[in-house]
Amino acid sequence: MAFATCTWTSYGGTVKGVCTTGTEVGTQLAATDGIPVSSARGFFIAASADSGQTLQNGTLQAWLYNSTIAGWVRVFDLDLSLSGSTTLLQGWAALAVVGQGGRLAYLPNSVTISSGSLTVWIVGG
Repeated sequence: MAFATCTWTSYGGTVKGVCTTGTEVGTQLAATDGIPVSSARGFFIAASADSGQTLQNGTLQAWLYNSTIAGWVRVFDLDLSLSGSTTLLQGWAALAVVGQGGRLAYLPNSVTISSGSLTVWIVGG
């Protein structure tokens, strides 16, 4: 199995996940990965390749951390598709937060990366 893995870093209201891409549905996320949902009213999500590299196709799969079950849950309605054409950077309009609590993270699935890694940016506001 090839699961996507990300190393997450927080920059205040923004988190950056440097990821490998996988082809299996599953999470290798820690309880502290992603961005806290309680601290924002909405989010902007962007995906980029390393400098000089490209991304193509695939999906960024949405995951929400649920502290009640102490685990990550897939949220299919928030999945984001990369365009079929090769791109250096792709962004998605802000997502509104309707409930508070937990954490939001995205993992790449079946994204073609010419070389290097894929970076997922989640900006809360």
